[in-house]
Amino acid sequence: MLRVALLAAMAAVWWLAIAAWPDLPDRIPLHFDAAGRPDGDAPRSPWLWFGLPAFATCLGAALGLILPGWTRAAARRNSPRLNMPDAIRFQALPEASRLRAVEPMAGALQCMALLLQGLFAWIVNGIAAVATGAASTLPSTPVFGFVAGIVATAGWMLVAIRRAVAREFAAQHGR
Repeated sequence: MLRVALLAAMAAVWWLAIAAWPDLPDRIPLHFDAAGRPDGDAPRSPWLWFGLPAFATCLGAALGLILPGWTRAAARRNSPRLNMPDAIRFQALPEASRLRAVEPMAGALQCMALLLQGLFAWIVNGIAAVATGAASTLPSTPVFGFVAGIVATAGWMLVAIRRAVAREFAAQHGR
């Protein structure tokens, strides 16, 4: 379900950028102060404008699609390259238990990738609104909300992984 939402969010960032492109002026605001007022701009360029959704797509694919798959594959192989809390107990688990223990990580990575897509959608839409005069500022509160969500998800992920390893280890050793 998260994978579908992530793919839809990546498509939405592109849709916003493509829809805004025809109305963008010759100069596009690209830097904003803490209050959301534009304080730097650049010439309108397809490379520059569509670089934002391209970067968002690369981040989303790496964080939400590739890394969860790599994590599961590393858990399956019991790779020492998979940095897990309580690594000694994790590596002592059988394959099925290791796979269950990494699921919180995979889900959290997909959630973070989804939040990043929301952040980029907000930025692309906000830049377009300021560029066309539909808005005078890019409100920063949603930006901070997305960043706080990403940080909170990362924190939750660390706790959830530690608990998952402990739960699987206890189940294997009758504790």
